[in-house]
Parts: sequence; structure tokens; C-alpha cells
Amino acid sequence: MSAPRAAHSATLLRSGEVLIAGGCAVDGCERDARGAETELFDPATGRFRAGPSLQRPRVGHAAFGLPDGRVVIAGGWQGADPTAGTEIYDPARA
Repeated sequence: MSAPRAAHSATLLRSGEVLIAGGCAVDGCERDARGAETELFDPATGRFRAGPSLQRPRVGHAAFGLPDGRVVIAGGWQGADPTAGTEIYDPARA
């Protein structure tokens, strides 16, 4: 990763890449949120690349793959406030 993260999600995509979404700095979520950032990890090369930003910062959220290859990202926190709603990551549009 570009920087260590905690409270993020990691979801395997059909391409074999892994979507790393949201989270915060390992040594303090309240000081250094990475909540809207995503990265894509390619296990074949061992490299990370920047992905599209989430619509809302999310820490401690849930993410899961759908049968059609998209990923649902839901809930979580932004600071001390819960993050309402969901969003969908579509690798075909990224």
C-alpha cells in the first residue's frame, strides 16, 4: 500500500486484483483518515496503484463482491459519526 492502513476493506475482484478501500492510519484513525482513498493491488506483480475515490470517507465499513463483479461498500464511520448509505464500485467503469 502507499501507506499502512487500519479499518479498511479488501475485496477480491474478478480480475484477480484486490480493491483496498477506505480506512485510516495504523497509528491513529482520528488523526489521519484515508477514508475516501482506494488502491488496487495486483498479486501477480505485487504492486499497488491508486484507484478511484469513494463518494464518502469510510472507516470500519463493510465491502463485498456481487456476482456481476461490482463491489458494494456500506456503512462505516467518518470521525465519530456513522457513515450512512452505500456505494457501488464497478471495475468496468474504473
